[in-house]
Amino acid sequence: MTLLDINAEKATRAYREAIRRDECVAKFRNEILVPLGIWREGHRDKVLHCYVLIPNSPVIPVYMIGISEQYNFELTKELSQLTSEFDRRGWSVHASQIPRCDVDMLSAYFDVNRAVQIDG
Repeated sequence: MTLLDINAEKATRAYREAIRRDECVAKFRNEILVPLGIWREGHRDKVLHCYVLIPNSPVIPVYMIGISEQYNFELTKELSQLTSEFDRRGWSVHASQIPRCDVDMLSAYFDVNRAVQIDG
């Protein structure tokens, strides 16, 4: 194997990895972020904001901030249905409800530096 062959093989491997990364990002955007935005938009009467944490495990944490400072039991049922839909599509999503609070208080629930805000 020549030096040219070795370099070509390394370049090909790097290119394939870049394509896989791009495909993974596109899949995550299309199958997680977009549906969450649509769901949140359809539930804007109950949900003020939606945050998705950058996962460090196979489970994707999602936090829905309610419009009320009171816990909404109906919203919990709807979040359960939402996570079941993701599960049917092969994604492990854990959705939690947080009653309305100041942005400063969100750090008590999750690391806001690892979160992406999805607002439809």
